[in-house]
Amino acid sequence: MICISEKLLYSEPDSAIKLAEKMIAYAGQVKENKYLGQGHYITGICYFLLGDYYNSLNNYFQSLTCFDKLGDDPAACSVYNNIGVVYKNMGDYPKALKYYNLYLESSEKRNDEKGIELSLGNIGIIYNKQGKNEEAIKNYQRAFSLIRKDDLKAQAMILGNMANAYLDLPDIDSAKYYFERTSAIFDSINFPKGKAGALNGLGNLFRQKKEYEKAFDYFMQSLEIKKSIGDQLGEAASLINIGLNYLDRKNYSKAELFCKKGFDLATELNSLPTKKEGCACLYENYKTSKQFEKALNYFVLMKDIQDSLHSEQTNLDLQKMEFQKLMFADSLASEEQARIKESEHQQALQKEETNKNIGIGFGIFFLLLAGSFFSRWRYVQKSKVIIEKEKDRSDKLLLNILPFEVAEELKEFGESEARDFDNVTVLFTDFVGFTQTAAKLSAKELVAEIDACFKAFDTIIQKYNIEKIKTIGDAYMAAGGLHNHKTSEPENVIKAAIEMQEFMLSRKALAHASNQHTFEMRVGINTGPVVAGIVGIKKFQYDIWGDTVNTASRMESNGAPGKVNISQTTYDLIKNIKSFHFTPRGKISVKGKGDLEMYFVDFNELKSN
Repeated sequence: MICISEKLLYSEPDSAIKLAEKMIAYAGQVKENKYLGQGHYITGICYFLLGDYYNSLNNYFQSLTCFDKLGDDPAACSVYNNIGVVYKNMGDYPKALKYYNLYLESSEKRNDEKGIELSLGNIGIIYNKQGKNEEAIKNYQRAFSLIRKDDLKAQAMILGNMANAYLDLPDIDSAKYYFERTSAIFDSINFPKGKAGALNGLGNLFRQKKEYEKAFDYFMQSLEIKKSIGDQLGEAASLINIGLNYLDRKNYSKAELFCKKGFDLATELNSLPTKKEGCACLYENYKTSKQFEKALNYFVLMKDIQDSLHSEQTNLDLQKMEFQKLMFADSLASEEQARIKESEHQQALQKEETNKNIGIGFGIFFLLLAGSFFSRWRYVQKSKVIIEKEKDRSDKLLLNILPFEVAEELKEFGESEARDFDNVTVLFTDFVGFTQTAAKLSAKELVAEIDACFKAFDTIIQKYNIEKIKTIGDAYMAAGGLHNHKTSEPENVIKAAIEMQEFMLSRKALAHASNQHTFEMRVGINTGPVVAGIVGIKKFQYDIWGDTVNTASRMESNGAPGKVNISQTTYDLIKNIKSFHFTPRGKISVKGKGDLEMYFVDFNELKSN
């Protein structure tokens, strides 16, 4: 069996992955679940060290499945902990808490004090991230009571975590006391990474106290240590903290410099959570300094990063389900082989007993055979139920990303060809005065407002059986006619557009009454031929292309707030529907298109009818 040293694992994870893959291939050939689980476990660690959380989790789950089949609780316990760490780094705190609690339960079952101590510390970190700081401190204190007196590193780690929880309460004096204790211990054992973390904590403490010069000194000390030990991800975080410290002082040029350095380094390392922090820093800096166009660019990028994090998790869930189905299929095959061997063995026994008592022998044989078939039937039925349940979950996730026909083709053939559609009705929405309204909202408020609007739009288009294509910043794109080649469904698309505008107008009235901010919206619609298909191989993206799409976009940009603007092509298809009324706008000059006829749909009249 291939051996992978700890030094190679942590210093050259790329090389370690190649060796682990050989280990997995060999274990698969000899059907040895122990080595298969170990191979996936090592691969999971390597991908985590490389910042590839998607592949790290994928391997950890495969490892866990192998260890569960063996009933290897200590090995599974380690996997629980590592899965929790990955989810924590991804910012998915509920799932991290779930796996840390599994780690704790397993450790308590085996009276493993070290495991209990580590799991309590990790659970404390998650509570701290969720803002449940008193719960976090309780877990830290219990963990601290289990640490050996000579284990100074573990003591310092827990004390540092306690300091962060006290800082968030906020209890500044207690936080300062624990940060300083942590720093002193790490100094005494010569552990620079821990020392850098404690200094960073003190920087955050003095930033909170608005003692910005002291905060800057501590952040810079932390940064220098991280550079000296090659902790690039920590370096990116420190750069962003320094940028935020300058932003607090309204030194926008310095804030931009450090936030951008941190953002660029996080991008180079492909760390989406840290990259998102850098985006937030730059967004706040440009918004506060009234550079609204730049602020908008980073807001859109911040939302794209959030979508990427969500997409990675969706793909992971799909792959995890697929792997489980394969394992169930393998279990069925193994069970079938065992049944055949058992049947052969029973037949051999019957032959030996035949000369003694033929009648009794045949009775026992058929009884055993019947029992074997009944047991086999029950196993198959249970397995079918489990597989069907996992298939349903997998299908629901896939249909959340792709249209039904495309999803079915992808499941059957592993790919989907692009299609031509002669008549598709494309809808575009866009918020009016987005940058001005965004300037009045915090990043959290802005994302929450857009999220509330887009969730409402999702519900509306689902009602009318329209396909959502994508969101681009504050723009929303959908299309009718992709489910049916014979119709573009313009009537349903217009009804959906009207409901979207009614929702936005109602939301605007409520916001005005409570002195809050929301958006006005334009909607544009056009009908014609498009090409539709999947782009990308890692993160599926269903999209449509063609001049029809470009014209629909022009209908939106040349529309008006609170109105539904449609093209001549769409008008010609629905002008004879009695429930619709229109206001002709005449020919409007459109950049790159010349003069185009446009119509407003009078939906107030439609509602009254």
